[in-house]
Amino acid sequence: MARYEYPFTIIHRCGHPGSYKATQDLLLGYKERLRARDCDECRNAKGGQETLTIDGQECVLPAITIGSDAQIAWAVKIRRKVLTVLLKNHHQGEPNPVDWMRNLTSAKWWIDHRDVPPAALAPAVPKAA
Repeated sequence: MARYEYPFTIIHRCGHPGSYKATQDLLLGYKERLRARDCDECRNAKGGQETLTIDGQECVLPAITIGSDAQIAWAVKIRRKVLTVLLKNHHQGEPNPVDWMRNLTSAKWWIDHRDVPPAALAPAVPKAA
């Protein structure tokens, strides 16, 4: 049976509207993630960067660009969860967890490592990444 995709329009954080489609089971979470980010045009104008605000701390990371739309949305959610945990447990003098995330723009890497404890992720980052 074919799954119906519902069209919808949202206003992004930057104030620009965006039109999308999603199945009913993904609709609510997808809308919230899209509202919380800038539109594609604004992100590209910023050099493909994405700004995440976690516990009042603003983190600028490159946008996850490698993967399908669904994979990217999932990877952004995983990265946000990991970053939240790492920033809550971050102590002065330790390396900033954002630093090792800067070159990870593949949704596949985040999805493949989704079950790895956040504290163990930094050593899992390939040296070429």
